[in-house]
Amino acid sequence: MTIPDRATAGRTLGQINFYRMRRYWEPFVDHTIPGNRRNFQAGTTFEAVVKLYNFDRQLRTLLLDAFDHIEVSIRTQWAYHLAHAQLGGPSAHWNRNLFSNAYDDNLLDLHRSYRRHGQRAHRYDFANCPIWAIAESMSFGQLSRWYGDTTRQVRQPVAQTYGLDERILGPLLRHLVPIRKSAPTTNAFGTGNSLPS
Repeated sequence: MTIPDRATAGRTLGQINFYRMRRYWEPFVDHTIPGNRRNFQAGTTFEAVVKLYNFDRQLRTLLLDAFDHIEVSIRTQWAYHLAHAQLGGPSAHWNRNLFSNAYDDNLLDLHRSYRRHGQRAHRYDFANCPIWAIAESMSFGQLSRWYGDTTRQVRQPVAQTYGLDERILGPLLRHLVPIRKSAPTTNAFGTGNSLPS
């Protein structure tokens, strides 16, 4: 690897951990040599590795900004349609008829995380927390599981908001969970990634 300006490279590595930067020069390693991990392809520069790192960082920022809009909208639509479902209302999440078999496990998981994070963020205790506040206190992983466990009469109107069928939106949300886990954003209570997914 060519490093024309060693002082700048040193400052860069002082800001970006060497171990982190290694991931970005891996594509420049010459893999035509069996077992090679040290020799780079001809013409590789430190500047090219830094450019790849900056591109990745900017792309992640754009994706996470877009994801934030998606997450807020899904929370809002799910809580709205659940509250307006038959026998819904502010306490819709307590009505097991609106959910399928995983209800008890989901409720226990939600109660644990709410006690750790959500309850100190506002005035509701768990038993009296309305669905719109519960939706905001959930991690995205929990929201994905609750959406998937909600009856079709609730899932379908939520999905239709986005021009999708609920059979598409449910798996899509599950696939987005790992992306959200790495997101450095926060939920409405400012707890961000501290909530389990």
